[in-house]
Amino acid sequence: MTDSQPNGLNNAVATAMAEVVRLKKADNNAFAKYKYTSVDDFKDALRPLLAMSGLSLRVSETSCTLTEIKGEKKDSTVAQFALQITLEHDSGEMSAPDNITVMLPYVGA
Repeated sequence: MTDSQPNGLNNAVATAMAEVVRLKKADNNAFAKYKYTSVDDFKDALRPLLAMSGLSLRVSETSCTLTEIKGEKKDSTVAQFALQITLEHDSGEMSAPDNITVMLPYVGA
């Protein structure tokens, strides 16, 4: 983007960020004994902020691999996901893609 182009994307992000509040840790992991905010609560809080600011997220999975990890007592499988995230504004402006990798224990559904 050049300096002469409109900056609707950055303005929209600033508007949405001004409305962000800390979410309550309403869910409890009884096994590990900690409270957390569910991803559903996070998405439910974020969705209206994005909509009022004309923002949307595009998340694309670019790869997924399964890796076996040898443990002392048992082996386990880890799923590694490579994701590409782009922020889009209703003006047509888009952020540069942000690439992240997430690794999770592969334990079923």
